Amino acid sequence: MKTIKPIRIKFAIMFMLCLIILLLTGIGCGEEGKYPMAVQIIPKDDARYDTPENAFAAMCSSSVKEDLEWYYETLTEEAVVQDKKAFQEAGIDPEYESEMFEKHFNKAYIIDKQPYKNAIVLIVDVHDYDGAIFTLPYTIIKENSKWKITNKFASDDELAKYMDYVKPEER
Repeated sequence: MKTIKPIRIKFAIMFMLCLIILLLTGIGCGEEGKYPMAVQIIPKDDARYDTPENAFAAMCSSSVKEDLEWYYETLTEEAVVQDKKAFQEAGIDPEYESEMFEKHFNKAYIIDKQPYKNAIVLIVDVHDYDGAIFTLPYTIIKENSKWKITNKFASDDELAKYMDYVKPEER
């Protein structure tokens, strides 16, 4: 069991880094079912949590704007606790995520939306400035009548089918 805990912590950190990648590219409030949907960075005052897409846009925007308090508002209560604990245990400043994504990631697109257990999975393509493309699943659930990002399913093998990486030279 001791090997599972470090793996989960590493996966949680990797998952959150991927989330922030998307933050830099921002998603807007596109119409339901219109995919791919470009991620647009929005001001905090425009943040809405009425759809998974809007919640994701808020999460991305909070990271790009390096607003950690706002970022935590976009996560479930459980995800906030896990995120803070993972960064503390790893000795990494949570603000570092935003800095890394801002340097490396150019744009993101929500390419699909699927129901998953009691959540919604947004499948997102993240484009790096070097031309690499990361495809990642983001799970979002309703908490207190608002859509919030969760890592509740981060260790579910079924979500791996939504993950991909295309090297710049393979494009």
